[in-house]
Amino acid sequence: MNEDNQDDEGDEMVENNLCEEGDVASSDVEDGQASETEAAAIDDTYHRVIPSLSKLAASICVEMRSNSAVTGAVLSRVFDYLGSAFELLVNDLKLEVQSVMQDSDVNQDIQQKVLDKFAATNPFENLDSINKSLRQITRHFDFVAPQEIQLEERLEMFKNRRGERVPGMIRSTFQYVSILQVIQLVLSNDIIRFMLLKMRQMPLMVF
Repeated sequence: MNEDNQDDEGDEMVENNLCEEGDVASSDVEDGQASETEAAAIDDTYHRVIPSLSKLAASICVEMRSNSAVTGAVLSRVFDYLGSAFELLVNDLKLEVQSVMQDSDVNQDIQQKVLDKFAATNPFENLDSINKSLRQITRHFDFVAPQEIQLEERLEMFKNRRGERVPGMIRSTFQYVSILQVIQLVLSNDIIRFMLLKMRQMPLMVF
């Protein structure tokens, strides 16, 4: 009887140990799956938000550069201030998120992945010159670039850096934006095409 009881107790201990190890293993798997899901969610949010900020900055640039009252110097200062404000906001938000994650005992790997996402590129740092602005604008919007057409070259006298009058070639150019390309761009817009089709379907009104 004693030997049988000892065998039964031993079998129960083995089963309990196996159950506990299985629970730990399944818990580790669940934690790993949860970590991967959270990391994927972080990446998805990052890739959606950052392009949106960059597009917003490019939109602001278009609005301000199309205003003749805004000079290049003023625009450069505005983008400097916006960039500084963006960096301060991101840094403060990073500290707040880090504090919340630490208080909530979030996994260290997840914490690091989240904090790494705060190293985002300032969306206003590449808008301080016309060439940089055009590169950013064409990344997010359709754009018809102007074409430079040379008109003539002529010989004229002008002053050099030392104030001396010397002959030199003067080149005259003309900036032209293709009307045909602009019309094609406008008609490629889905909303414009929808409105035109609706107008064609409307009955002709005779007054």
